Amino acid sequence: MTPAEPPSASAGSRRTAAAGGGKGFPVAGEAGRVLRFLIAGGLTAGVNLGALYLLAEYGHLWKTAASVLAFVLSYGVNFTLQKFWTFRSRDLTAARRQLALHFSLALCNLALNTGIFYALIHWAHVWYMLAQVIAAAVITVDSFVLSRRIFA
Repeated sequence: MTPAEPPSASAGSRRTAAAGGGKGFPVAGEAGRVLRFLIAGGLTAGVNLGALYLLAEYGHLWKTAASVLAFVLSYGVNFTLQKFWTFRSRDLTAARRQLALHFSLALCNLALNTGIFYALIHWAHVWYMLAQVIAAAVITVDSFVLSRRIFA
């Protein structure tokens, strides 16, 4: 403890504040939120791509159907991470409204994702896994902007 600090300041809170993160994350403010959003999105994309691959290669589903099902499977991961970690929305009374809004966003993104995916693999002859990565990248920007409002 330094002489300028109040006696209640703990070593842990001083380290966190010095790191600039607060609440245990090393990047503060909007930059931290964007970074958490991208990390959560990366984890969601991993679930999505893993499910897509398993459904298409081992489940022998039509690739567009496998993409839709993988998107739905990864939705639960995405909502949970975005609400509680990225945007730190702990208000459980708002969860029902947030879930409805976020699910509406997810349905719009699903339609956009499916359209981009279908066009890339059927018209542009892009490998289906790369097509999914491209589609996910396209919907990332609108997802962040709108999710920020949903979880505010």
